[in-house]
Amino acid sequence: MIGSFQLFVNGYQDASYWLRQWELRPELSPSPADMKRFQHLFERMVVLDYIIRNTDRGNDNWLIKYELTTAIAAVPQDPIPVLTDETGVNENAEIAVHNKINNYTVDGIDVTEPFVMDLLDCDVVNMGNGDQMDEPKIELAAIDNGLAFPIKHPDEWRTYPYRWAWLPMAKNPFSEEIADLVLPQLDNIDFVRELCNDLKKLFQKDPGFDKKMFELQLSVLRGQIFNLREALRLRKSPQQLVQMQPQLIIEVKPKRKRQLRMLSTKSHERPSLSTDAGAESFTDYPSSSSISMSQTQLRRTKEKTWPEVYQQKVQTRSAFFTWW
Repeated sequence: MIGSFQLFVNGYQDASYWLRQWELRPELSPSPADMKRFQHLFERMVVLDYIIRNTDRGNDNWLIKYELTTAIAAVPQDPIPVLTDETGVNENAEIAVHNKINNYTVDGIDVTEPFVMDLLDCDVVNMGNGDQMDEPKIELAAIDNGLAFPIKHPDEWRTYPYRWAWLPMAKNPFSEEIADLVLPQLDNIDFVRELCNDLKKLFQKDPGFDKKMFELQLSVLRGQIFNLREALRLRKSPQQLVQMQPQLIIEVKPKRKRQLRMLSTKSHERPSLSTDAGAESFTDYPSSSSISMSQTQLRRTKEKTWPEVYQQKVQTRSAFFTWW
């Protein structure tokens, strides 16, 4: 298991803090525009957590940075006669600011040149109409991701649920922006293979790396990707996503090609494998075209589909304690 390297971030609070503040004090709640950005960031975290199967995501280990809107007094208009020469307007205005600003005060507060230059550089429009309002800033940080990449879906005592699934924003369907950003990547088998290869290179840095254990971790990760693809395609919500049947997706190796070919010729029915309740319980569903191609053939083929490359296993055993 790869541990997590944590970096301290400034200006962030536990998500539980801001979520509670927004509920108790509606006047502090983000504007619709800010809430749209927050929803986008939230969905990105959902995608991350679900793919890596984070087993320790509470509302105390993802953070929100929310800088409230503050009013900035407008700089008084400089009493300079209106110029009729349009070519000299900007030049004279800039000279006036530099000549007069050091002697100005706003509500008894000295206004320094750097402060005004900051105002001139800001994105606020209608500079002369009343007080200025800084746009609120909202950011999200997912921390403490060490308890991720399990070797199997939790199926014994508890399911290790994602705590964000209880939040109101988890009931909203995945946005078009997230679907357009993520779905094309997950549909691309080459991208999934490259992701798995990159993870393998990273995990191999651990002196205790175990290839068989890592393959189990990848089967869980691919299963999560498989479910996420379906959820994005159907525009489900994050809450609906976590209720989907857990999957294990195994890459069919070239050496198994002959076995699966013989199996497909003997029977047209989909075989199932059932075990006792105390044993590992999965139902094995090889797809109609689950015969894998060799690595060379795959490179020559532009696009492959999931059923052509992977074999699907559906987990049927549930944990003793569930939250649905």
